Amino acid sequence: MGRVFLVTMLWSFAPNSGHAQSAMGIAAVVNDDVISLLDLNSRMQLVALSSRLALSGPAAQRLRQQVLRNLIDETLQLQEAKRLEIEVSKDQIDAAVKQIERQNNMPEGNIERLLARAGIGRESLENQLRAEISWSQIVRRSVLSSVTITDVQVDEAIAKIEEGKGKPEYLLAEIYLPFDIAESREDLLKAAQSLTIQIKRGADFATLAKTFSQSASAVNGGDLGWVRADQMDGNILAAVSRAQDRRLVGPVEAADGYYIVLRRSSRISQGVNVQNTIVDLWQLFLPATQNTADANMEAQLTKAKRISASARSCEEMKRLGTEVNAPQSGPLNNVSLSNLTPQLGGVVGSLAIGQASQPIALNGGIAVLMVCDKREEAVSSNIRADVRERLTQERAELVARRLMRNLRRSAFIDLRL
Repeated sequence: MGRVFLVTMLWSFAPNSGHAQSAMGIAAVVNDDVISLLDLNSRMQLVALSSRLALSGPAAQRLRQQVLRNLIDETLQLQEAKRLEIEVSKDQIDAAVKQIERQNNMPEGNIERLLARAGIGRESLENQLRAEISWSQIVRRSVLSSVTITDVQVDEAIAKIEEGKGKPEYLLAEIYLPFDIAESREDLLKAAQSLTIQIKRGADFATLAKTFSQSASAVNGGDLGWVRADQMDGNILAAVSRAQDRRLVGPVEAADGYYIVLRRSSRISQGVNVQNTIVDLWQLFLPATQNTADANMEAQLTKAKRISASARSCEEMKRLGTEVNAPQSGPLNNVSLSNLTPQLGGVVGSLAIGQASQPIALNGGIAVLMVCDKREEAVSSNIRADVRERLTQERAELVARRLMRNLRRSAFIDLRL
């Protein structure tokens, strides 16, 4: 469950007198651990209050089953952390609590008061945070030991981005329900349909994504950012491409589960700047006022035009700058065209080596630019780092799904509802 979500739901939560009566009831047994009806009922009310879900009718029962699955997964994650001797310290828990307070613009220590007012022990909050923190450590450990992103893979990913240039891409958010979290696909479809109906009736998409989605995007409210066509399952792409912006899509059956998708916006991909032009320049600068009626301005402009027409090399530009007494002139090396203003970038980009520009009016004077050297640089290190990070996150999600699936398959789970 996302940390921001966790506190927004506490404001209006009130103790339920029925909790004491159900405290001894068992909702499920997971290996050697018990999930009580108190645990389940508390989580149900928290989810309902935070997301504006209606707890009535068949939808409430389907929600109950989904919340129980989440609690089972948290229990399995904590058990795996114990097996791997991964411990979450009190300092980590306290830091996570403070982060929740900061994200919700709350004064420090306010969560304690909210929990007390809601009749919820701090242990309930700590268990959720402990599961979240320990699971992230488990996934990180597995990723570091098994995932290596090579330069070739980065190159291939960049090539795919370039292939999508000029094609549509979509700003999406998702709720993902994998097939392996339900007894049958029919049950899972009904759960997905129920969530879809609730969202259309006003339930908060981001909160439900944080609560129910089994994707790594859940921590960000299901946000996927901009997604290309080649990154989507065919069924999802077909549904998303037919929808309008700010519309809900689904549930859609994909190869691995059901997806509820929010199409937020769309655009035409600009690709990635796979080549960046780097130039060495010589700038001859003549100071002058910007008043075209000024005699000094006219004189400097005449000099600049003469230099532009006569100079054939950067050595000549240097000599001419000395002759006309232009002490602010000099070399500008390793200039990236992408870092120049559109106006200057256009001028410099059109110049051949040894070709002087026409006079350019700059703040405080007139400049003549000449390209001394020009070279193409491969994709910038920042772009490559971003692509590498995205690929690592994608691999981490696959690792997390596989680990969770294996934990479910090997566990003894006794449902008592």
